[in-house]
Amino acid sequence: MDLSDAPDEARFRHDLRAWLEKSLPELPWPVPADLAEKAPFWRTWQSILFEAGYAGLTWPREYGGQGLDERMRAIFGEECDLAGAPERLNTIGEDFAGPTIVHFGSQAQKERFLRPILTGEEIWCQLFSEPDSGSDLASLRTKATKVEGGWRIQGQKIWTSRAQLAAHAILLARTGGGPRHKGITYFLLPMDSEGVTVRPLLHMLGEAEFNEVFLDDVFLPDDAVVGVGMPLILRLSRALDKEQRAIAQRRLLVHTVPVQEGTWTWYSDTELHWRPRDFWKPGTRISVDIRVGGLPLGDGWYGKQDSTLRCGIGPSLIMTIDDAASPKVMKVVKDGAVIKTIPVSLGRPSMPSSSGTTVVIEKLTKTVFDTMDDPNPANRYRTKIEYAQRLTWGGEFIHAAPWSVQDQGKRNVSHGCVNMSTKDAQWLFQNTLMGSPLTIKGTERKLRSGNGWTDWDKPWDEYVKGSAIPYPPATPATSGGAGPSPTVSSPSGA
Repeated sequence: MDLSDAPDEARFRHDLRAWLEKSLPELPWPVPADLAEKAPFWRTWQSILFEAGYAGLTWPREYGGQGLDERMRAIFGEECDLAGAPERLNTIGEDFAGPTIVHFGSQAQKERFLRPILTGEEIWCQLFSEPDSGSDLASLRTKATKVEGGWRIQGQKIWTSRAQLAAHAILLARTGGGPRHKGITYFLLPMDSEGVTVRPLLHMLGEAEFNEVFLDDVFLPDDAVVGVGMPLILRLSRALDKEQRAIAQRRLLVHTVPVQEGTWTWYSDTELHWRPRDFWKPGTRISVDIRVGGLPLGDGWYGKQDSTLRCGIGPSLIMTIDDAASPKVMKVVKDGAVIKTIPVSLGRPSMPSSSGTTVVIEKLTKTVFDTMDDPNPANRYRTKIEYAQRLTWGGEFIHAAPWSVQDQGKRNVSHGCVNMSTKDAQWLFQNTLMGSPLTIKGTERKLRSGNGWTDWDKPWDEYVKGSAIPYPPATPATSGGAGPSPTVSSPSGA
């Protein structure tokens, strides 16, 4: 058997060896002994690898990799070992989480998670093994229960490497019954989720390489990545008087990376929203700390507990429809460029669609529209619908309407919804997120405030009047959102 390098392997090895000789001396040697202190050292090394094109060697090029095969990856590992390069702290991210997201993740998940893995910004860990359930994963007992809007996870994991450094985890949990090798679901879990506790396990040398991880009623949203128009929404279990609202609002801390000006506004005495001045910047990471536990809120009532929210913003995908245009089309703009033009039919003259800006508030692959209780017999129908995306609480959707294809692009014939072909509706459904915005203009009906998440339909100068804290003019951002200004993702959230 000939184990010598093929010509392309020899070239790769030669170039890599020369690069290692040049780059390794640039690191701040020696490698720290403590794991926590190793993380900054490793991130420096990973950043150098990324800039040179040696991160994610076997990942597809469109996701930041090099598109190489396992031969080159083996050579890379061999040469790094021979040169004394630092170990890789993010093997779970680069070797397991990343490739899984590449092959099975949504587009929004790919844009949110893949680059930070390659650059070293975010380390991942693996929550598979459990007490009495090591290599036999079919015996795992961590359970994920479906609830409204997501999952509740309860259980314990053990022997988790680097959990104390990880931003995210790949988690296996049991979601169904039946045969022991079935009913197991793979989750992407933010490690700073409320209810996650990491307990280091010291080995015989006194280092904490491994950890126990406790999952105590952890809530994991169905999809923690949302569209650029998604407002932050907080609902209270009890109404607050106006004099108590400022007290509560000052305890709602919004932090975004990158920094964006924004404010809370009170929709009612039990609901408030936060939005930035302009649509979210793609890839924004959002952290909301709700620090109301024990806070006096009047009449002998107190905040029940503190809570947190972590989510991310997906790609910039914005939809627009101008009813006066000919043909009548929806323009889908991604990152500033029109990527698709879709013929549509809006509401007929007697039931016009609403003009204004709203966002996707619900997505249903299949549903039934049932208006049989409408007082007007002419408006009664019961119809199976595919690829429905709700825009208003009043019943306006984007959806597939194969029965009106001949009208789409030409005339308005719907009951107020945005009709399009099944093929276009499926494509749009697969590309939008909860919170993806749509602006319709030129129809006879104005979008009613509160009929959906209508935060973007109100001018900024009007929106800020809903804040319980006087809203000051914008001030320059200083240090990644940590500054005191209430206009830049501040403690007051204003």
